[in-house]
Amino acid sequence: MHIVHRAVRLEEPVVAFRNLGELMQAFECACPLWAAHGRRVAAILERALRCLPASVRIQRGALLLAARLHDVGYLLVPEAAACGRLSAAQLRRIRERLLRIKAYWTRRDPASAPERLEELARLWVLIGRLGLGGLVSEADRRELERYSRRWVEDSDGVLAYLEPEEARALLGPPKPCWEESSHELSRHVLLGVRLLESLSEVPQAVVRLVAVHHERADGSGLPEGLRGRELGFWAQLLIAADLYDAHTGGSRDPAEHRAAFALLDELARAGKLDVKAVSWLKEAI
Repeated sequence: MHIVHRAVRLEEPVVAFRNLGELMQAFECACPLWAAHGRRVAAILERALRCLPASVRIQRGALLLAARLHDVGYLLVPEAAACGRLSAAQLRRIRERLLRIKAYWTRRDPASAPERLEELARLWVLIGRLGLGGLVSEADRRELERYSRRWVEDSDGVLAYLEPEEARALLGPPKPCWEESSHELSRHVLLGVRLLESLSEVPQAVVRLVAVHHERADGSGLPEGLRGRELGFWAQLLIAADLYDAHTGGSRDPAEHRAAFALLDELARAGKLDVKAVSWLKEAI
């Protein structure tokens, strides 16, 4: 049975994908930061679910797949490029350049390649967090300055780790996010639902979880304003993990993780998040 949404009806066509693997590959290529966010949320939930009995494996699989794909609607929402500090096109160009630098070090110096690749991974996490509008610390400024002075030269010319204009953009104020519009936020959720519903191999439990990942336990969320009882515990665990990673973005700074937990606690006290879900998440992390 398909998910029925009371709040929004969308008549626009959805791009057809032949299978789940094709959809996931397109999501990774077109929306690498959102896809990375989904992988981190899935990893957080996997840690939280390790203590569960084997009898809930089916639910576990559905929850982790929903975590990976909860933002897949961004694949069909070009307006998402207006959010944060860098456009989607800028982020794609940076990612392509870093992949070329990765290939350069793998080919040029295999012995030091693991260290070089770890450095590139740290840079991409930093770009992802700041590029989507995260807070900029003094340590972030120093890191960006350091990467702005790094470059390699391959057969196609000089490849900078970070161009000066990109560093300036990452240090500047974030652009207003298109998701401030409740209609656009609902559109992102519902397009994701329609993409997943078009694939028979995707369980309805996954579709349901993706459909409610912007809901809140007190009914203040979108697109339908569902309340805690209607959402169920698994959905509320996904909602909490999504918010947690949205405020940490893969950062290793303990201060940012403490701030994210403080926010979750505040939202739980306000009735917007499930207290048990937040507690379980904190215990796991």
